[in-house]
Amino acid sequence: MRTAVVIFIALVLVEAWNPFKRKTTPNPAMFCKDNDESYCKTQVPNGLCKKGDKADIKDRCAKSCNQCCFDMYPDECKQMEKQGFCSFALDRYTVDEVKVLCGVTCKLCDS
Repeated sequence: MRTAVVIFIALVLVEAWNPFKRKTTPNPAMFCKDNDESYCKTQVPNGLCKKGDKADIKDRCAKSCNQCCFDMYPDECKQMEKQGFCSFALDRYTVDEVKVLCGVTCKLCDS
């Protein structure tokens, strides 16, 4: 019984401090974009996403190549990971939303 109470209190504290708690979840499209749309329109159909330089893809054509993955709040992501955020996040958010929130910290960037 005591263990259950401790777990419940921990969950309440995590939820109360949760910087990601919002009325609406983040829209990955707001943060994911192609920085060079004309380049992406011509190169993506030619196989850029599969055989191109990864840094170039992320910098220029992240949206078109489905490479949007970063930590929106790097310091908070590290703290939240220690509290189990990466484990329970996928129950509350889509994979794409978690990739934008804490994708690097939660090791989702290659999924």
